[in-house]
Amino acid sequence: MAPETQLSAWLLVCTFFGALFLAVSKRRRELANAGTLASDQRAVLASYTPELLDRMLTITAACTLMSYALYTIWPATVAKFGTEAMMVTVPVVAYGVFRYLHLVRVSEMSEDPSLVLLADRPIQLTVLVYVAISVWILYIGR
Repeated sequence: MAPETQLSAWLLVCTFFGALFLAVSKRRRELANAGTLASDQRAVLASYTPELLDRMLTITAACTLMSYALYTIWPATVAKFGTEAMMVTVPVVAYGVFRYLHLVRVSEMSEDPSLVLLADRPIQLTVLVYVAISVWILYIGR
């Protein structure tokens, strides 16, 4: 990293909660896939309940979205990019988080986040829309 490069605190917080969201969702799907044999599969799974993990998922998803939204409107971010328009991407990010949250509940493949990204068309489309909007805001629409 160059000495003059400054990392946004909100982007770091968002990254932390995003990673925690993926970790908890993976644990939730692992518990659901193992069923009644969860503690036999891995001893640590006996210390979790689906309800606890669902609450943790809700909290980490909300924290991820809020920290991303705050990042997009934070004065340093606006000054760096010269626009407040990045807040337009917040609904796209929200949809992506909610889509993944839905898949955790209904899809057995959601135990591996990279497989979800590679296999789920709505998630892929969400990533493309996010990139397209971001490129437009930051490079083309000025």
